[in-house]
Amino acid sequence: MYRIHGKKFQDITQFWLGKGIDGFRFDMAEMVPVEFWSYLNSHIKNTNPEAFLLAEVYNPTLYRDYIRKGKMDYLYDKVELYDTLKHIIQGTGSTDHLVPIQAGKADIEEHMLHFLENHDEQRIASPEFAGNPWKALPAMVVSATVSTAPIMIYFGQEVGEPGAEKAGFGEPSRTSIFDYIGVPQHQKWMNGGKFDGGQLSENEKALRNYYSEVLNFTRNSSA
Repeated sequence: MYRIHGKKFQDITQFWLGKGIDGFRFDMAEMVPVEFWSYLNSHIKNTNPEAFLLAEVYNPTLYRDYIRKGKMDYLYDKVELYDTLKHIIQGTGSTDHLVPIQAGKADIEEHMLHFLENHDEQRIASPEFAGNPWKALPAMVVSATVSTAPIMIYFGQEVGEPGAEKAGFGEPSRTSIFDYIGVPQHQKWMNGGKFDGGQLSENEKALRNYYSEVLNFTRNSSA
C-alpha cells in the first residue's frame, strides 16, 4: 500500500517540479510513516537537490527521524520554542525555559524553522495574543539570533496585522486560509500594486523597519 501511494505522490511532486516548483510544505507529516517521506523526498532531491522541504512534525521525539530518515530540510519549531515564546510574550512564561529547549536540539538546530506567526496561530497584534505587535520584538530577536536556524515571517506580521476580520471560518485572531478574505495591513503595504508601504502609518513603517533590521543583521553579521 505504501508503495502504491508513494509512487502516486512521487508522480505528483515530479509533475510540479517539472513546472518549476522548487519546494513543498507537508501538512502534519508525522501522521504518515517516515519511510514514506524517505522514499518521496529522495526522489524530489534527486530531481532537484536544492528543493526546499518543510514539514509539520509536532512530536519532538520524532524530529530526528523525520530530518535524517525522512530527509526533511526543516521542521516547525512549534511545541517547544514557539509555545514558550508565546507564553513569555503574554507574561505567563519564563525565559529560563529557553536554555534547555535550545540545548536539547543542538544537533539539529539548523533544521528547526523558527516563527512567531503562521496560518494556524493567532496574530501577535490580536487581543487574543498580545494586542500589540511591538510586544513580540524581544521574542523576534531571540528567534532570529539564538541559533543558525531560519526564521519565517508570516505575511502582515511585520506591519502588525491583527487578523480581526470575521471571515466565516473560525474566529478572528487568525488569518483564514479557507475563505476569500483580505489581509488589511498587508494590503496597506501593497498600496494598490505599488508595494511601497504608501498606506502605512509611521508606527507601522517603524515596525516593518525593525523587522528588516533584525533580518538583515542575521544575514550579514559574522556572529
